[in-house]
Amino acid sequence: MFKIWRKFHLILALIFALPLLIISISGAIISYHDEIIEAFSKDEIDIATNKSALKIDEILKVFSKTWPNFNLSYIKIKGEINRAYVVSGTSESGEFKSFFVDPYTGEIVSENSVEKFIGLALNLHKNLGLALFKNENLSKFASDIVAISTLALLVILLTGAFIQFWRFRSKFISAFELNLKAKKFAFLYSLHGFLGLYLGAILLIICFSGLYFSYEKFAKVINQICGEEKVFKKPNFTSKNGFSLNDEQKVENLQKAYEIFTLKFGNEFDTLNFILNKDGVKFMIFYLPKGASESDGVRLVVDTASGEILKNTMPKSFEIYKFMLDLHAGYTLGEAGKFIFFMASCGVGVLLFSGCVIYYKRRKK
Repeated sequence: MFKIWRKFHLILALIFALPLLIISISGAIISYHDEIIEAFSKDEIDIATNKSALKIDEILKVFSKTWPNFNLSYIKIKGEINRAYVVSGTSESGEFKSFFVDPYTGEIVSENSVEKFIGLALNLHKNLGLALFKNENLSKFASDIVAISTLALLVILLTGAFIQFWRFRSKFISAFELNLKAKKFAFLYSLHGFLGLYLGAILLIICFSGLYFSYEKFAKVINQICGEEKVFKKPNFTSKNGFSLNDEQKVENLQKAYEIFTLKFGNEFDTLNFILNKDGVKFMIFYLPKGASESDGVRLVVDTASGEILKNTMPKSFEIYKFMLDLHAGYTLGEAGKFIFFMASCGVGVLLFSGCVIYYKRRKK
């Protein structure tokens, strides 16, 4: 029986090694997406002391000369005066683009390539990057592979735990210990089992929560347990949302939304994100007050027709979705949880590598 479980564990690991490696490494990158964007974004600009920032509609008018027919879906404003605005959307050909734009001239500083890198990592994590070919059937097939790979990892972890406990059935506590006295192959074998148990506990949570995003039926069951029938579906941030910069009225409404916001809250903030929709009348805003943490961010809706600002109350389905996403990434436990889950994701690569070496050494005997 022990040999059967070990072979099953090995066969699954060999079959799904590549997709699991792609999913885990891309997941680790995504968990620190804000920090990566902050570290590598070249959005600092030289400030001319005799200039004041242009209005948003004026900035977009200059921007549209370089990118006519650009479909704006997102604009991000940082509180510091020497930071460029982030203007994101889709080009006329439907390709997602993101730029750093000088708020004092409206000129493009540079393309936001880091945002595109995070988008690539997200695609790799969700569908192994095959969605980039813009083939719906291929994308769905890749998403199914990700889902099956997640289930496979669950089985690999459980069979691995069974193998580890079976080896130490007469001295149970030793199963949780790393044999530092062992050398070479024996140490690698001990490390594989040791990491498998401790990282496995975290990876089980990652797999379980990941299935929520892979299988709609599973998501429905979780939502029903929480007293909600609908499942929230987040739109792809690289797809065509928002409105065209050629629509002058909607661009003016965006400027009006900014003025309504600053009239009530002032212009002292860390971050102000405008998420645009097609109607160009109501604007969703993510507002991060000065010195606040990400979790203290406020979602608002500015209605430019009435001049009102409303707190954006999201449906219960979204709250469940967000909880599962935070659980999946470790955000539920704060910065410590994010780091632990990041290490667990990276640890998949270590487990796969050490497992392959163990298999190779056994084959040679």
